[in-house]
Amino acid sequence: GLLHLGRGLRATVVFGDDHVDLAEALRAIGALGAKVVLLEGGPSLNAAMVADDLLDEMSTSVAPLVVGGTGGRMMAKIHTPAPRNMTLARVLHEDGYLFLRYLRDA
Repeated sequence: GLLHLGRGLRATVVFGDDHVDLAEALRAIGALGAKVVLLEGGPSLNAAMVADDLLDEMSTSVAPLVVGGTGGRMMAKIHTPAPRNMTLARVLHEDGYLFLRYLRDA
């Protein structure tokens, strides 16, 4: 993927063809100077980050809508030995929408 380092600086980091070693990719991105990595992944990538114990923070939103469908969850097919505790750090409310930010417990 393309890594934006700020002020117009960019780098491409590739780790694997069929499977990405997420921990190694994050270490390499950190070595390039990134202090924060924003992951906007789908259920499979989110689950892989949690399974590899790489998630420090999570933001989610709740809309005042009731919808159905066959779409995936926030994390798909994840198995962890125990639940990961997160602490609610911030709640924003706007026009009935909730924006929630959770931080990993120490």
